[in-house]
Amino acid sequence: MFYFLKAPLQGGDFLFANMYLAYETLPEKLKQQVESLETIHRNGVVHSLVRSHPITRRKALYINMGLTVGIIGFSHKESVWLMRDLNRHLNRPEFVYRHKLQVGDLIICDNASVAHFATYADPQYPQLQHRTTICGTVRF
Repeated sequence: MFYFLKAPLQGGDFLFANMYLAYETLPEKLKQQVESLETIHRNGVVHSLVRSHPITRRKALYINMGLTVGIIGFSHKESVWLMRDLNRHLNRPEFVYRHKLQVGDLIICDNASVAHFATYADPQYPQLQHRTTICGTVRF
């Protein structure tokens, strides 16, 4: 959850990508390729690239382009190519909601089904938010 006490006059928009749709619309061959892959993040944490939501059981891509450094079993070059292709795919306009921030906005998102990203905000337009993470149901 994000609650905004100050919002920038320009920039700083929040983008949310629907990771269910990103997965579901992958070409079938690519969907089969990524199904069993695992990614490694900068902090050494390993995650499945495709995960089933603990409640809905719908499959979704699970990748954070800012934190993911590679794909287990792939060379660095192969990882970069696949991550670049997935990033292009999940950033298609039909998958992304863009939210222009306003003071008092409360944004609640499910990290198991969306990826979020904030656009650049000029430092002359301050932003202040409270962020709270609510514990999930089960590890998945």
